[in-house]
Amino acid sequence: MKTLKKSLFAVLAAFISLIIFSSFVACSNDNNDDAKETTTTNKEEQTDSGTKTYFGTRAPTESKAVGDIVFSDGSATPYSEGLVLTSAQKSAAVAVIFYAGSVREILGQKILGVGLVNTQGEPNKTLAWAATNTTEFTEIVIHTVILQPTDGTAYYKVGNYYLVGDFDGSDNWTKICELDTSANESAVTNYPAFNWINNYAATNLLTGDNASGWYLPSVIELIMLYNNKTVVNNALEKVVGTKMENTKYWSSNDSSGYSGSRAEYVDFSDGNYNPDSRSSRLSVCAIREF
Repeated sequence: MKTLKKSLFAVLAAFISLIIFSSFVACSNDNNDDAKETTTTNKEEQTDSGTKTYFGTRAPTESKAVGDIVFSDGSATPYSEGLVLTSAQKSAAVAVIFYAGSVREILGQKILGVGLVNTQGEPNKTLAWAATNTTEFTEIVIHTVILQPTDGTAYYKVGNYYLVGDFDGSDNWTKICELDTSANESAVTNYPAFNWINNYAATNLLTGDNASGWYLPSVIELIMLYNNKTVVNNALEKVVGTKMENTKYWSSNDSSGYSGSRAEYVDFSDGNYNPDSRSSRLSVCAIREF
């Protein structure tokens, strides 16, 4: 009888152990599944007027990094594979950071983000850089040289060549308007790509600080965007933005040696830059400093 009781006790103990083990495995699987998703916790800050809550996990004053999704209130959330955004966050997103440089880098210490919408993906919305009869803009030219400059001239190396000239596209439309005083009035027909940029904020219902500052990037800025295309596109997908496709995107740089007939583009299938006729219809994206 004692032997039977011991056997029953052993069977009962084994059964209880099996239940505990199964529960542990189930909990472990649940924890692993949770780890695959990154839920966003809105950032809160204490201010003189009370608690301020932001859309992102980083406050506007905190540093931003490549891949960060920037929201309308200036806050940001880093991209991750399992990132899950709320509908409110998706609606509030305005850009994805593609350059976060230091003073030692070619574009200097600044934070640049690309807008969520570009003309690629919009049927029949590729645009000409300018009409064929517009002037030559020597101040916004990008030059290709074979030998590395040794006179202190800033340069950016691409393969075996060196790019010198205009690196910052933020004031290129202003320079165009200075040389062509009718540029603003004729932008729709004479400068379609720039006109799209000039209307970017209004078209996409951006307000506050985000209602200004958008511009057509320079060649170098586009190359920086191309270099981080994968993480940028992954982040754009999270906010249902228009991805950067493997196609040609206009820069705001004029081409040298073509008497005002060509401008530069960057091909996002391989990162190469080349000149094309200003009247060619290519894709356009808007960038901004944050």
